[in-house]
Amino acid sequence: MSDHKPHLSPSSIGLFLRCGEAWRRRYVENEKIPPGIKQIRGSAYHAMAAVNFRQKINSHSDLLESDLMDLAAEAINNARRGEWQHDEATDPKDAWAEAKDEVVNAASVFARQVSADYQPILVEETIKIGLPGASHDAMGILDMVDDRQRVTDHKTAQKAKSQQEADASLQLSFYAAAHRARYGIDPSEVRLDVVTTGGKRQVLRSTRGYSDFQRLADVVNVMLASIAA
Repeated sequence: MSDHKPHLSPSSIGLFLRCGEAWRRRYVENEKIPPGIKQIRGSAYHAMAAVNFRQKINSHSDLLESDLMDLAAEAINNARRGEWQHDEATDPKDAWAEAKDEVVNAASVFARQVSADYQPILVEETIKIGLPGASHDAMGILDMVDDRQRVTDHKTAQKAKSQQEADASLQLSFYAAAHRARYGIDPSEVRLDVVTTGGKRQVLRSTRGYSDFQRLADVVNVMLASIAA
């Protein structure tokens, strides 16, 4: 892997696959679109989980449920000070109140059902991944690896996800490739650990191997060819 190759992030790859024009506006025109309330809620939950798992690497203990709920509420309150997009048909105060209630409830579910299942060894580490045959490499943040070599993405969602979402996720393929780059082996599994707004937990398990990494490289090559064209 060359240190001089340019890189793409998993989020930029995902945006390009969803909408090439949105990618051009964001990464060529540098037009930043403020997040919506769903993104903010997800980011607040993710931030809460990261604080817990980061300290758990050494403590081997989870934070108290009340502390995790406070962290989630604080993350939402901090996000409110920045720019955001909202549905014009929804009162902003109601939208924020609902988002805060949802993420605090999700933090409670995390404390009671999720956190004890993991002993993390790595949390939010930036890793560069060589993509064979591609003009670019990928670079992004590996969310969490536990002592069983499981790579897990912790999420919130309005409703349950499908197994297909875990099996086909380029994000999880990136995480698996990052694990191989970091540790020299494939993860034992990749996971989506989801808490829905209804307070239910869902764990979707999948695996990744060479063919998945090659697909990631192929997607990048197609993306770069399209951009050049």
